[in-house]
Amino acid sequence: MKKSDTVTVLPVFSAMVQFGPLMVIFKGIRIQKEWLIGSPANTVFRVSKDGYINKELFLEFRHQFIEYLKMISDPRKHCANHGWTWQSYVPTITSS
Repeated sequence: MKKSDTVTVLPVFSAMVQFGPLMVIFKGIRIQKEWLIGSPANTVFRVSKDGYINKELFLEFRHQFIEYLKMISDPRKHCANHGWTWQSYVPTITSS
């Protein structure tokens, strides 16, 4: 990779500082092993001829994003992914 090559980064994060899938698109034909060093666990590396997103990469990223939304919509899955425990709280309403 040269200094002037284009790299596209598609991050997903919420206002609550929850990080979703990250897609990094490099210019090239093959993914280089050194690109993976030090990257977050949920990073997906792809290549395109110009380093920009294209239709196929967008559809792949869209699928990953939808799967992420499904995961965080169920807090039990979200907690399990972070090693937390989930305790459900159901308030009891009593009449006086």
